Amino acid sequence: MTALITTYSILITILAYFIGRKIYAKHPSPFTTPVFFSTVTIILVLLISGLDFEDYSPGKDIITYFLGPAT
Repeated sequence: MTALITTYSILITILAYFIGRKIYAKHPSPFTTPVFFSTVTIILVLLISGLDFEDYSPGKDIITYFLGPAT
């Protein structure tokens, strides 16, 4: 079950970021920057789905691990 939630978390994050990029390309604004938009989207998805941040955290940690060398 944990692997499913982790995969779900990673997919939510990636999907929210790419949707944010598309929206920003059409409507550039500080509120539609991909990072801001994806953060708000992820928070809303977690609230709606009833997942705690602790459940989301392993997926976040995996993405942070892979982004670390890039940043």
